[in-house]
This record gives sequence, C-alpha cells and structure tokens, in this order.
Amino acid sequence: MVPRLGNDDQLLVLLGIADQPERTKSIENSVESIIAIWQAHLDTALTLRDEVKSKINQMVDVEARGGTWRYVDDIFLQFGGELSDQLSAITERNGEALSSATERVRTTVQKKLDYLNGSDIVAMLDNPPIDIGPGTIGQTLREGLAAITDGLKRIETSRAAPAA
Repeated sequence: MVPRLGNDDQLLVLLGIADQPERTKSIENSVESIIAIWQAHLDTALTLRDEVKSKINQMVDVEARGGTWRYVDDIFLQFGGELSDQLSAITERNGEALSSATERVRTTVQKKLDYLNGSDIVAMLDNPPIDIGPGTIGQTLREGLAAITDGLKRIETSRAAPAA
C-alpha cells in the first residue's frame, strides 16, 4: 500500500478525488480523436451536398429557375461548431463536471439525430426522387454522430477503470 500512497496526489487519485495525469491525457486524446472523426464525417457530408447540387444543377439550374438551395444548406447550419465546442469542453472537466459535460454532448447528439430523422429534406436527399444516385448525406451525418456516442462510451469506460 505504501508505494501507491507515496504522496498526496496519489492518495487523491486513489480516492477518486483527482484524475490521474495518464487518464486526463487519455481523455484529451480520445476527445481529439472524436472531434477529428466527426469533422471528417461532416466534411464528407458537405462534399456530398456539393455533389448533389452539381448533379441537379446539370439537369436544371435551380437558382436560374427561381429555386433555392437554402433548405439543403440549412441542414448544415444545425451542425455548426456546437458539437466540437462541447467536446472540447470535456477536456477541461473532471469528476462530476466531466459527467455533466459528456451528458450535454450526448443530449446534443440525440437532438441532432432527431433532427436528421425528422427532416423531410434529409429524407429526400438520401432517397432522391430523380436519378442522381443514392444519397448518403443523412447516413454520413448519422455515422458521425454514432462515432461521437461510441467515443463518449470509451471515455466513460476508461474513466471507470481502476487505477493501475
């Protein structure tokens, strides 16, 4: 027991009052990874959106005919920096504040999933009424959100693991 309680910091870690530096770094690395994966999915969805716009504009110039891409573009306004900001905040928290921060992210992810699942525009982009190939914008965003949830589970699991 003496080696594990060699100083006050180690005692605090053992009692769960303070985070081990390795765990803190692990959480930071996990969050960075989650943000990178989410950003990759978001970037892919934006590229897919641009491809859909291009394919449809080749058939009919939407804006020249008085149409608008606003409803399609509005989808991505729902996915501004909110998730990345909330994820970054996780690295600044520990203990109960960390649990609250991860719960905020989880709630936001669920709201975003609800938005995607309830959006007629997303449904139409994923199943276009014209032959432009299968749409995967909604699917790509859902996969990115699922990756966030999976990452949060990994953080919680590593946090719950006993100290070595």
